[in-house]
Amino acid sequence: GRTTTCYAMVKSLISRDLNIITIEKELTEKIEGICQVKLESSNKSATPEFIECLTEHDPDVIVADIDMNCSTQISRD
Repeated sequence: GRTTTCYAMVKSLISRDLNIITIEKELTEKIEGICQVKLESSNKSATPEFIECLTEHDPDVIVADIDMNCSTQISRD
């Protein structure tokens, strides 16, 4: 489902010379050419700050596999 779809999308973007970062609960597949970060589930409250920190690396694309409560918090901030 969701992870397979995200990986397919990310793989289709790799050849476009983009700085891609993924944030995942579990790293199920290593994809060459992108930065993959595992999000520790024990620290969900820090997720908005974590994503903000990643933006300092000037990514063109951020793909985040996170829960809806966290998504709502990030969009409000």
